[in-house]
Amino acid sequence: MGAWSKSLEEITKRSANPGAIVKSMNGDFGMVSQRNAEGIKIVGVIENGIFPTPTDKVIAEFPNVSAMIEAGWVVD
Repeated sequence: MGAWSKSLEEITKRSANPGAIVKSMNGDFGMVSQRNAEGIKIVGVIENGIFPTPTDKVIAEFPNVSAMIEAGWVVD
């Protein structure tokens, strides 16, 4: 697996907040639904015209943003 650029990782640390669209190294997309002391949750999205629409399905959870990045997820 490759790696994201350091600048994209830094942008992700600052902006992976609820509502942010994120992508994974394997081509998955999701939306951050939670970022707090309990961690980060990413839900799936469906294409709905111009803007993706979040689903109720949690597709990934991490204890913090650094773990999310290490797992291959960054903001899109």
